[in-house]
Amino acid sequence: MLIPLTDEQQIDYALSEMLGAWQLGDSEKLRQDYADDVAIVNGSWAPPILGWTNYLAVYQQQRARMQQVRMDRTNTYIKVNGMVGWACYQWDFAAVVDGQQTESQGQTTVVLEKRNNHWVIVLNHTSLAPRVPQATPANAPSGQQPPAKPSPR
Repeated sequence: MLIPLTDEQQIDYALSEMLGAWQLGDSEKLRQDYADDVAIVNGSWAPPILGWTNYLAVYQQQRARMQQVRMDRTNTYIKVNGMVGWACYQWDFAAVVDGQQTESQGQTTVVLEKRNNHWVIVLNHTSLAPRVPQATPANAPSGQQPPAKPSPR
C-alpha cells in the first residue's frame, strides 16, 4: 500500500526531479515541472523570461555550453497555502563551462500552483551569491604566525 505524499513532500520531490533533469539536460523531464506561463528571473541583469517556450530556448543554449554539471540543493523551506506553494533553497553549482571549471552559489525561490493535481512552477527567481575570497591577515605570510611583540621592560 502506498502512503500518499503531503503537498510539502510533493513539492520537495518536484524540486529534486526538476534539478535532476536540469543537471542532465533532460528538457522533456524538466518540462513536467514548469507551467506554460512560467516566469523566470535569473541571476544576471536581464528581463524576466516569460513562458516555457522562451525559457526552453535559453536553457538549451546555456546547457549546450556545460559538461560535468552538478547542482546541490540545501536549506530548503517549503510552505503551502491551498493551491499555492513556495519554496526557497540554497544551491552550489559546479560544471565545466566553455571548457573552464566554474563554481557558483546562490539562492532560488519558486512559487508553485497545484494544477490538475500536480505541482508546477509558475515563478522561479534565482540570485547569485557573491564569492568572498578567503582572507589572511595582511601582516602574516600564509602559514606563518605574525612576529611576537617585544615584551615591555
